Amino acid sequence: MMTTALTWRGMMMFNISVEDDVVSICMKEDCDMLDGFIDIYTDVDDAPSPFKTVDDAKFFAEIIVKLLGAMT
Repeated sequence: MMTTALTWRGMMMFNISVEDDVVSICMKEDCDMLDGFIDIYTDVDDAPSPFKTVDDAKFFAEIIVKLLGAMT
């Protein structure tokens, strides 16, 4: 599942990608967690996270993208 976030000011476009339990933000159209410059991991057994679900992590990623868009 890929979500393209809007930030056209400064000609930058950020993409949000959801892959398994990781939400990635990157500046490429085809984005995965290896391309992400911000990776948000959800809560798993061996690595606790403040984000319990992928939906929580995706919502946080959308907020980050909006903040980045406001800065450019």
